[in-house]
Amino acid sequence: MATTVKGVFVMNQRNMFISLAHRLYRCVKDGKPCVFLEAKPRPKRAKNSKLRVEEMEEKLETLAALLATVQGERVNTPTAEAPLSETAVASVENSSSLGSLTNSAQCKESQPTSHFPSSIPYHCPIVNFPDFSFDVVHDSISKNIITFTKAEAYLNAFREHSFPWVRLPEQKSLETLRRERPFLLQSVLTFAAYEEVRLQRSLETELKSTLMKKILVEGEKSLDLLQGLLVYLAWYHFHFNVVQEQMYQLCQMAVAMMVDLGINKPNSSTNSLDAQAYHDSPSLSASSENLERRRTYLGCYYIVASLCHGLRKPSNIGFTNYTENCCQTIAQFEEYDSDHIIPYFVRLQKFAGDVNHTFDYGGESNLPELDTFRIKMLSQVLNDQLTQLQGTFPPKVWDNAAIRMTYYSYRIYVNEIGFHAKRASWSTAATIVSDHPSWYFSATRGESLRCALRAAKEYLDCFLELTIDQLRSFIVSDWVRLVYAMLILGAFMGRLDAPTFNIIEGRALANVKSYLHCLITKLDCLAISPSGEDRNPYLSHITSLFYFYQSRFQLSETWLEDEGGNCSARDFSFTDIMPLIVKKCLDWELEPKETVPEQDSPEEWEKIITSWPETLDPNSISINSTGWLT
Repeated sequence: MATTVKGVFVMNQRNMFISLAHRLYRCVKDGKPCVFLEAKPRPKRAKNSKLRVEEMEEKLETLAALLATVQGERVNTPTAEAPLSETAVASVENSSSLGSLTNSAQCKESQPTSHFPSSIPYHCPIVNFPDFSFDVVHDSISKNIITFTKAEAYLNAFREHSFPWVRLPEQKSLETLRRERPFLLQSVLTFAAYEEVRLQRSLETELKSTLMKKILVEGEKSLDLLQGLLVYLAWYHFHFNVVQEQMYQLCQMAVAMMVDLGINKPNSSTNSLDAQAYHDSPSLSASSENLERRRTYLGCYYIVASLCHGLRKPSNIGFTNYTENCCQTIAQFEEYDSDHIIPYFVRLQKFAGDVNHTFDYGGESNLPELDTFRIKMLSQVLNDQLTQLQGTFPPKVWDNAAIRMTYYSYRIYVNEIGFHAKRASWSTAATIVSDHPSWYFSATRGESLRCALRAAKEYLDCFLELTIDQLRSFIVSDWVRLVYAMLILGAFMGRLDAPTFNIIEGRALANVKSYLHCLITKLDCLAISPSGEDRNPYLSHITSLFYFYQSRFQLSETWLEDEGGNCSARDFSFTDIMPLIVKKCLDWELEPKETVPEQDSPEEWEKIITSWPETLDPNSISINSTGWLT
């Protein structure tokens, strides 16, 4: 049986025939046919899929950064060739997979292969294809609304601002945020561009378009959207428009997003966080994520509740035991320097909610009318509680301008009850000496008005002492409080119907014209952007209001009306900024509301007492070891 000897021989592709000279010596010697096998290279081991994905992501990020830098520079200098940034050049040089990229206009041709014709260049610089985008992220940077370099500067400016409710870790680069938190980044850039008003408006247009697409079209619910909404709401005065004002709508959107995400209540998977585990764990990613959720929830509570309080509109977010737990957790771990101040903001806002629940300034609860004795007792309790709150503030917290201004504003808010009185006939004046004195004729009401006047002046004095840099850090609720304080002070110049209050003395003490002049001077400078390019729309609106009312101000006239009693022909009104507040502060001129009979029955007392918040019980007011009022 004939056998065949197999020989391995590397064939040359140029040889078309096998000659006898190529035969192996052994085959010739044995006289047997020689079979030639083609040598095949050993296959290389395939890379791990994870490594391939990481390499591809690294290539895409490098190309994205390179293209964004080149396009941004070309937009600024359209006639010059866009140079590559040092970061992009370093990234390209360190990446062997990207090849050799240069700024030369000449394209280097590669050696022809069996797959590519020799007439097609293989390596072409990206700058020769401006209409083709390698960036997988479609945002303001990829759309050339803002350059990559400027976006990095704005991101760093926001970090330095230390917005307590939303913090961006230093290790999160701009490229990372573009992919992980795109909407939050868009909100941050929109706020930080306040020095360039035109750029800020373009960024806001892109932000609103993205928000509509993500919520209405895609139905997205994420922490990224909620945090971006909070940043946008906090500095909404940069985008204020009297006709298209949407603060309250955005507040409700934020609350709905918070509830859908479930961050307003404990989560069984993240509720086991404690200090020992937090400090002993080598990896703090899970704990940091939990703290971020709690911080975002507290920010949603404070921003939404304070805006609804300032706008005199119902708020569907309240203070719960979980809110207090989140405050204590944030203060205990203090992941960021600004975490220590968060509980004090929340405590002040909780106090404002207690005041509104007690006196029903918004008219939402339809509580029975309180008599003089009850109002006096509750006012004293609330004033004492606010004083105790101030006593718990460390010097570092009290030095914060926003904390001080919020405290002085709520001092006015407690004593606003003096403005809320139903007009009574003089025939009931005799009840002053009875066991059930009328609040309209009560001396306690006159004292409340005097306290409100002093508190408003104290607030405005403190405001005028603040620097321009401190005022630039104010969020929109801080500016709403300024208008509120000026409204209260100006109410003493109108037809204040208070028999037990010396209106002549009050008008002289208010000195409204002087305060208006100082506020106009300060706000006029503040409304102009640092670059002098344009004016802030909200602050310009407030300044115009103050200008208008200063020119029309007369001691013998009602402050908020013309001589004929008709509304001003101007489009400006304080109600454009704070709806219903004028009506609520001057409601003694309105129709009297239905009230319960003024009878001091045990059933009536029980109904009133059961409706009080527990924190208003004088016997239960104390300060625990954590500094919280209990």
